[in-house]
Amino acid sequence: MSRTWLGPRGRVADDAWRPPAGLSQGNRAAEQDAAAGSRAARTRPDGKLASVLLRAAPSGNHVYAYLHWREAGKASDSTVYLGEVFYPTRAANLVEAWSRARAKRVIR
Repeated sequence: MSRTWLGPRGRVADDAWRPPAGLSQGNRAAEQDAAAGSRAARTRPDGKLASVLLRAAPSGNHVYAYLHWREAGKASDSTVYLGEVFYPTRAANLVEAWSRARAKRVIR
């Protein structure tokens, strides 16, 4: 897929992966819920609540998605790689990542 949304010097724009500054924990949860389709759609088969992480590569020209979850209030050591995402907005990349998580059957 073409990366026509790359910014100056061929780097991914922060809007494609970085959450807005000052976003509260509740708003981040709502963002994940909306992208997944619902709070229930974020639930793994073992009942743990999952979230998608978007990370820019050190080179700055790729965005990668990962699924992670918390166990006993701590981030799990395990993550599931969901692949590279290509959309120009964080919201669209989150939706794509949740779709891949469902396809991999790591969430309900």
